Amino acid sequence: MSLKRILAVTVIATLVRLCIPQFSNAACEVPLPGDPEAEDGACGSVNPPPSGSGGGGGSGSPGKIVAWAGGYDINPFDGSLRGGIYVARISGSARRKIATFTYLNRDFGLHGLNLPDDHPSFSPDSRRIVFASNRANRDDWDIYVMNVNGTGVTPLSSAPGLDTEPVFSPDGTKIAFATERFNGTLDIAVMNADGSNVTRLTSSSLEDIEPAWRPDGQEIVFSRIFSLFNKEICVIKPNGTGFRRVTFENGEDHDATYSPDGTRIAITSERKFFPSPPYGNVHIIRVSDGKDLGDLTEDLAFGAGDPFWSKDGTLIAFFTSLFPIITGPQRLFVMSANGAGKFHIPGENTVNVHPAIGIAVDDDNDGTPNYLESGSVGRAKIRGRRVHAGETAILRFKWKHPNAWQELDTISIRFSEGRQLLGAIRHIIEDESFSVFDGETEEYSDSMLIGEGVIESPLLTLDLDQTRIVNVSRRTIRLDLAVRLFSPEVAGKKLRVRVQADDINGNSQDEEKKALMVK
Repeated sequence: MSLKRILAVTVIATLVRLCIPQFSNAACEVPLPGDPEAEDGACGSVNPPPSGSGGGGGSGSPGKIVAWAGGYDINPFDGSLRGGIYVARISGSARRKIATFTYLNRDFGLHGLNLPDDHPSFSPDSRRIVFASNRANRDDWDIYVMNVNGTGVTPLSSAPGLDTEPVFSPDGTKIAFATERFNGTLDIAVMNADGSNVTRLTSSSLEDIEPAWRPDGQEIVFSRIFSLFNKEICVIKPNGTGFRRVTFENGEDHDATYSPDGTRIAITSERKFFPSPPYGNVHIIRVSDGKDLGDLTEDLAFGAGDPFWSKDGTLIAFFTSLFPIITGPQRLFVMSANGAGKFHIPGENTVNVHPAIGIAVDDDNDGTPNYLESGSVGRAKIRGRRVHAGETAILRFKWKHPNAWQELDTISIRFSEGRQLLGAIRHIIEDESFSVFDGETEEYSDSMLIGEGVIESPLLTLDLDQTRIVNVSRRTIRLDLAVRLFSPEVAGKKLRVRVQADDINGNSQDEEKKALMVK
């Protein structure tokens, strides 16, 4: 929707929404491990999803996971927490960043938004993720594929212009995507899963975007931009024949995703006279005749967009705006396929968009799903799960790099109460220095070396006279951190612990560990 149209409907829609109570299945938030307990019943029976819907990962069936792109990171870690692609369990727990932006620019126009790493989509077996990225050229997005834990990043395209919105075919042999390579405007194309044999499907003078495969692989749905205020849903066969327009509405109908039986699609739609700002709501449409079968997100205040229907048909992921403006914060949600039980999946960034749902595969049967296995920078372990507030304790922080720990650049450990960052410790490998981040001042201390005294902050203190750097092996470094954690008022609380590392090859890894109990 254009800014002019947004402003035209925002005042009326906002006043109406503020005056009308929300429905009983209004959105609520699933806490991550270490977050404060939510009120009983606050999120209803679908929050978190029961194992029967594939959300909980109960015995006998794998749990669902969700991938998305997060940008405009407002955390105060310079560069180390820039946005990227994230994966988490469908409940929002066990979140991990698997790709980190190389550049900080974006592409944003009528065709939509492209963050530096964006539009993640699972392979049919959920072992790989295909995505769009400008990591090779800040002004040129190409298609890449990687393992679900962020390793093995491989480019699949390198044509000039925008290649984006890639999606695997149901059998995993093809990838549909939108591309400017043919004439400078976006068309839908298909290529083999290894990037070969690119075939153009559409050749309209209008731009075609947002492809999605029908579950039987015999049709691709996409959006066509007819004008500044109008997008419509169309379908075409994978060989380029059988083009058909599905919707004929004023406003914008786009972001289609198929139901498992292929007879319906969930879309982002502005077909209502007063659509929810800034981009309408999630509607269900019958593919055969374009009939509107219902609005699933009319209970949300400020729109809902970019739905993704899970393969088993039970859940739909989407994002919604925190404010009635398209450039404001965007939050990730999941709901049942009938629109009930909406819940928020917290993200690291202000903008969390373009979700996709997969399953949590555990190839080595060790209880850790593939996406949480050692990534491109290695694996972290922390010993010391209980500390006493105001007393110095030793936390043993070990990092194992795939090649050699000397290839690490920086490693850090950070502590939060709920979503409030309390403090962090950062170690620079090259000069063996340490610094402490103060959550109150939102600044890092000056760097200091082992034996140079104590780095103090109101919430976190590091004693460098007692801290040690241990060369465990060629691949493993251990930091014995002498820390005094926080003031007595946090006693009795669980603190979230996240670890992050970068290496000299430009790889980055960010993941959540078990909570720390403060006594």
